Amino acid sequence: MADVGQNLPSYYKKSRYIKALNTPVNAEFERLYELIEMFMKNRFIDSADEDAVREYEKSLGISEIADTIEVRKSLIKTRLRGTQTSTRANLKAVIESYSILADISEDIPNYSFTVIFHQPNVPESVIKNIIEDLKPAHLSVTYSYEYTGTFEFAESENEYNIGVGFADGNGHGGYLGNI
Repeated sequence: MADVGQNLPSYYKKSRYIKALNTPVNAEFERLYELIEMFMKNRFIDSADEDAVREYEKSLGISEIADTIEVRKSLIKTRLRGTQTSTRANLKAVIESYSILADISEDIPNYSFTVIFHQPNVPESVIKNIIEDLKPAHLSVTYSYEYTGTFEFAESENEYNIGVGFADGNGHGGYLGNI
C-alpha cells in the first residue's frame, strides 16, 4: 500500500491537514499501482485478462469465438507461432502445442501433405482451421487417424492397432488399414 506521508519530515506527520491531504493521495497511488500491475500482466498472453485477450485477437485478425478464455489464449499463441515459415516441423509444433500427437507426411510431387493424428478425440474444427491458416495456399492437406488403443471386452483386455479412414474435406478419402 502506498503511503506518501512516510516520506515527509516529522513535523508534517503530526499535522492533521497533511494527514487529511495524504488520504486521497494514497488512494490515487494505490490505484496507479493496480493499473501498473494489470498492465504488466496483460503484456503476457498467459496472464492476460478478458480485455487484453480481445485486443490480441483484434490485432491478429482472429474473429471472436464464444469459447473459454483459455482456448482463446491458446489460439492467440498458435497464431503468433504461425508467423514463422510453414515447415513440417513448425506445423507439427503448433499441433502438438494443443497436446495432440501427430505426424506430417509430405507428398512434394503432388503439392500436398497429410496430417496423421495418433490419438482419438482431436478437436478437428480448431486444428483444421489453424492448419488452413498456416499452410501455404498452393498445398492441399488431408487428415488421417491412426492410433493404438486398449479396449475392454467383457473381462479381458485386448490391444488393437486401429487404422481409420481419412478425408480431405472435399469428399476425397480412403481407407488406411484394419483392426
